[in-house]
Amino acid sequence: MKNKTKLTGLFLSSILLAIVAFGSIPFAKAASTIPPEYSQDIAIGQEYVYNVTAFGGVAEWWAFSTPISNWSTNKGGQIKVNFTGFYGKDPNDWGDIFPSSNMSWMDVRVYKAGETTANLTRLNCSNSEAQSQMTLGYWNGFISGFLVPNNDYEGLIEMAEIAAEGEDVILSVEETYSLIYFHFKTSGFLPQSTQLIYDKKTGLLVRAWTSAGNYQLDMFLTNYTFDYSDPFIYNVHDFGGESEWWGYDWMVGSRGNYSTNPGGLVIVNVNDFFDKETLDPSPFEGAVPFINITFVENITNSFEIMTFNNVSNSEAAYALAIGYYNFTSGFFLDVNNLTQVAQQAQDQNEGYFAGTVSIQYTNLTIHISFEQSSGFQSTSLIYDKYTGLLQWVQTVVGDYSLEMSILDVYHPENILDSVPSFPILAVIGIIGALSIVFVMRYQKKLNK
Repeated sequence: MKNKTKLTGLFLSSILLAIVAFGSIPFAKAASTIPPEYSQDIAIGQEYVYNVTAFGGVAEWWAFSTPISNWSTNKGGQIKVNFTGFYGKDPNDWGDIFPSSNMSWMDVRVYKAGETTANLTRLNCSNSEAQSQMTLGYWNGFISGFLVPNNDYEGLIEMAEIAAEGEDVILSVEETYSLIYFHFKTSGFLPQSTQLIYDKKTGLLVRAWTSAGNYQLDMFLTNYTFDYSDPFIYNVHDFGGESEWWGYDWMVGSRGNYSTNPGGLVIVNVNDFFDKETLDPSPFEGAVPFINITFVENITNSFEIMTFNNVSNSEAAYALAIGYYNFTSGFFLDVNNLTQVAQQAQDQNEGYFAGTVSIQYTNLTIHISFEQSSGFQSTSLIYDKYTGLLQWVQTVVGDYSLEMSILDVYHPENILDSVPSFPILAVIGIIGALSIVFVMRYQKKLNK
């Protein structure tokens, strides 16, 4: 089903303030103990469980100037964190470059594999203390630990850069829409290598590989799940050619034409995950995402908006050429088995679709490129390898072309540089607000 609407820039501008106010109201009641610079989704009193994948060396826990006890874990062990509130620094805290107020405090319990009695129990310690004892940051002031503020990632990167000033420190930073990665690497008397990944929506530490001297700790957050509930908004850099929506089942027929343009938007809302349709070649092993997809065409003083409702991720991939042959990756990649996904991407290089497939990895992403030998199709894709979310696509099939990248809502200072005009921000707000309402209402009608 396709819906088409025309909205004027004047109308959108007039309701922008109302949209901003709507967007600032959380859907769940915020805990009064959580400061505004932190995610209101942090659960006070709930355990966050980290599975340990490697541990080594000698570990002694100090409450700054006071020794507590030795501690250890092992592969298969767990570290459980329970946030108790937000307070000022411990009076013995030797300091860092984070604000001195509103630091998270927590209970930390460390377990070895198969044991139910904690090897270490440290009650109501500061994030700074926990970081320093587990090396979840960098000693020169970047005390990120288990939780960072989620309201200023530009500022967080600047803090990391300040802490890394020095000849023997190498700092690497990488971001996707959902995650931010820091790597501090030093040489010298006590070499350190600390890699940390934080979820940008909550500020929670989700993955850590850290070592200093003989000490080593690798762990990941077990109760981290990617949030599919928000609209994902893509800024269109290039669009052209034939744009009729055909699914992979040609017997169903065309859903109609779609259109956008440079400066336009493509907005994706996930309805839910359902079983694959009969002809679906999706790289997902099980259920696949079904989405509502909205195209916003930026025309002088007005915007053409059209929506296709409840289409599978695979069908969207086929219609928009976000993938190639039977590698219908679309907006979401199944990251449960990246090795299998990479193999499937390689396996499409056959027959009419013979060509060159290139797969590269960074700390946070997987890059997949396909160049058809005939020159008919050229497709490059970047996905977050932890969440599976499409970050960027550039695809050309015959005279059709599409290039777009996801808008990073966690860097609001970049959005004005990414979109060409003020009314586009209004479109972002109204589509986001209306699509949430639509999904709530539409899901009741699904018969999948």
